[in-house]
Amino acid sequence: MKIKLTAFFFFLMFGSSLSSQAQNGSVTLSGRITNSDGVAVDYATVLLKSASDTLKVYGGISDEQGRFILKVPAGDYLFQTSFLGYSPLSKQITLVSSQDMGNLVMTPVSTELDAGGGTCPNGET
Repeated sequence: MKIKLTAFFFFLMFGSSLSSQAQNGSVTLSGRITNSDGVAVDYATVLLKSASDTLKVYGGISDEQGRFILKVPAGDYLFQTSFLGYSPLSKQITLVSSQDMGNLVMTPVSTELDAGGGTCPNGET
């Protein structure tokens, strides 16, 4: 009798745990990051910041083909991706089921270096 009662409570607790996981289930967010020429931006940083809890941040990087996959709890997020030499992307998203964001295009940042006009500490130019 004691074994049956213990087994009953174990299955009761395990079953309620599975039920709560199903209600707050994980979803998959995927996509591909490219530049304006369609070339993959490999190893770009991908972040999801929870809208309800700023301490919850999920992240990863894109692979050699620019693809990323994140498994996170369903909810509201700020999606951000960045890579050196490109303007960062930001977008508010709501995840209720798995979602493919498709192709995300990052635009290069044009920077010009000053080619002269400075002086050295010893007075030389």
